[in-house]
Amino acid sequence: MKKCLLSLILCFVLTGSLFPAVAFGSPLPLQAAQAPDVAVFRKTDPVSFTSDQMKRLQNRIGSSRKRGEEKSEAFEKEADFWSRGSSRYFYRKLKASAKAYYNRLDGVCLSYLGGKGKSAEEDGYYYMEEVRYTDLSLDEMMDATWLFIYENPQYYFLDFGFGYAVSGDRGAKAGEVALSVYRTFSRLEAVINAREKIKTSVEAYLEEAASYRSDLAKETFFHDALVQDTTYEENALDQSAASVFLNGRSVCMGYSMAFEFLMNLSGIQTLVVTSETHAWNQVFLGGRWYLVDVTWDDNDDGRISREFFNISSKEAKAKDGRQKAHVPEKLFATVGTPSCTTDKKMKKK
Repeated sequence: MKKCLLSLILCFVLTGSLFPAVAFGSPLPLQAAQAPDVAVFRKTDPVSFTSDQMKRLQNRIGSSRKRGEEKSEAFEKEADFWSRGSSRYFYRKLKASAKAYYNRLDGVCLSYLGGKGKSAEEDGYYYMEEVRYTDLSLDEMMDATWLFIYENPQYYFLDFGFGYAVSGDRGAKAGEVALSVYRTFSRLEAVINAREKIKTSVEAYLEEAASYRSDLAKETFFHDALVQDTTYEENALDQSAASVFLNGRSVCMGYSMAFEFLMNLSGIQTLVVTSETHAWNQVFLGGRWYLVDVTWDDNDDGRISREFFNISSKEAKAKDGRQKAHVPEKLFATVGTPSCTTDKKMKKK
C-alpha cells in the first residue's frame, strides 16, 4: 500500500493546512474506507504578469523570434523521434488560432530540447521565451496551454506552470505566454545531458517491445515494465517523465507521461487525462478507448496488478469509492475527451 497518508500527515504538521500542495495525484488504496479524504496535487497556478513585467523577463532571456526555428544539426536528425511522443489528439480539436498558438509553443520547446533555447528566473520560477497568442480568450489560451503540456511528454523539462500577460484588459484576445521549466533544466547543459540519457532509456523499452507482435502485447509490456521499474515517491521532477526514465521514482503524472511517451512512440494513440487530484491514461486499441492507470497498479511490493488496466471510466470511478480521482477536470469536458465506455476488459492473447 502506498504511503500517501504518511505524506499527508507530515504536510499537516509542517504547514497546518488541510490542503497541502504536494504531488499531483496520489496512488490511493483501492478500499474506499481506507482512502484519505484530502486531495493532494501539485499543479502550479498560472502567474499573471503585466506587459512590462513580461518585457523585462524576456529582456533577461534575450528573446529571439527565430529561436524556435533553430536546432543543432545533430539534434535535427532526432527531432522527429521526440515529436512522435505526442498524439496531438487534442490539438486536432482546437480552432485555427489555438492551433497556431500551440505550434508556436511547440517550436520554442523543440528548440529548447535541441539546446538552443534560454530561460530566466522570476520570483523563484524559470521561464522560457514568450509565445504570442491572438484571437483567443483568456480561458481558451489557458485550455490550449494545459493541453499542450499534457500531450507532449517529450518536453520533460516543463514544470507544469506558466506566466502570461494579456494585451489591454483581461477580456482581450491577445497576449504572451512563457512556459516554466524545472530549475534543474534551467541550464541547457542539463537539458542536453538528460535528453541523451532519457533517449537511451526509452530506446531500451522500445527495443524490447518490438519483440511483441500485437499492440495489446506492447501495451501490456510497457505497463508491467513501468510498474516494475518505478517506485512511487515524490521528488523534484515528479511531474515529468524524466523522473521515471532518469531516477525510477515518480508520482501519477510522471507515470502517466512516461507511459504516454512510450505508447505514442510505438504508434499506439495514448493520452494523459487529469482530475483535480490525479492523472492517468486513455489508450485507443481495436477501435475502442480504454482507461489505464499505471500508478494505481503499482503496489511497490513486487507484484504486478492489472486492476486498472484497459477498463472503462465507469469501472474506474466505481473503484474510487468516495474519491473522485477518475472524474476528469473541467478542461477535458470542454475540449471533448473520448469516453472509455467498454465494460469488458481486454485480455492479453
